[in-house]
Amino acid sequence: MKKQPKPVKAELMPIPTVSKAIIVRQPVSEVLSGLLSANTSRGYIRDLKDFFRTEDLSRVTMDQIVAVRTTDVSRFRDECLAKGLEPGTVARKLSAIRFVYDRLAAIGVMILNPANPKVVRSPKRSTVQKTDFVTWDEAIKILSQPNRAERMGRRDYAMLMMGFNMGMRRHELLGVQMDHLKRGPKGEPYISVRGKGDKDRLIPYGDHAQMLEALAQYLPDRGEAPGYLFPGRRGRLMSGNNFWLMVRKYAEKAGLFERGIHPHTLRSAFITFAFDNGTPLPQIQQTVGHTRGDTTLGYVRDIEMIRSKAVGSLNGLGSKREDK
Repeated sequence: MKKQPKPVKAELMPIPTVSKAIIVRQPVSEVLSGLLSANTSRGYIRDLKDFFRTEDLSRVTMDQIVAVRTTDVSRFRDECLAKGLEPGTVARKLSAIRFVYDRLAAIGVMILNPANPKVVRSPKRSTVQKTDFVTWDEAIKILSQPNRAERMGRRDYAMLMMGFNMGMRRHELLGVQMDHLKRGPKGEPYISVRGKGDKDRLIPYGDHAQMLEALAQYLPDRGEAPGYLFPGRRGRLMSGNNFWLMVRKYAEKAGLFERGIHPHTLRSAFITFAFDNGTPLPQIQQTVGHTRGDTTLGYVRDIEMIRSKAVGSLNGLGSKREDK
């Protein structure tokens, strides 16, 4: 009688590589770990939680991942559009899904990417996208709300001024360090900004009287110690949520509660105002750190304005209210 071979225990089977062992244990979390910038990773995590319908990506099993089909991704895309999400937002969510499956395919865990763009197409976006904005007068109303007779008011005013007058992304503004405030060969002040993809750009502000004034009033309160220009608790990085709450508070005090104003509105306003005042597109694009010119154009609420405005500057965009 033939001897029957002993069954092999599945849990004792060798795993070919360390990377696959990690992927099999926590596929989604480990794929994102260390491969993306912190800001991109946070965005992808939110999008993948939506796709897998979970609040904890570490609970997503390999069985769930390999079970995903193209029809599942297409259905998710269509659901997002039905909810009223912008095409650009839906396209970003699809990018997050593609990234995970591309990485799994690269190490041999997956064969096909169910979110392949040739099969699951991103929703069409127009070349020029419209986005949120505030008017010049509304911006001044918001800037007039911080009580600059108080330390916290001076800090908040300086942050709002930098948002409205330098067009930084939220994480760029919050990440500015004291040693990013620099001087040129002739003493002209500028800020060194670390943007997407760890690319540095320089934003001069020496010809902006209100910006100079805002920082001059705030910096004595801040002191010269190294660290973040606008530190959070215990000198740590201020959270994006706290900055959002601060912007919303002053927008509401300005009577703009219904407008849904948020930190990115400040960046939108900078681009729109610069266009309105005749600043050339390449200069705006370089200041805000856009790779593509049509991305910058997407912030303009009326392209025809560019042709009808004389060359100007944003000097004058500041608080009209006296210190309280």
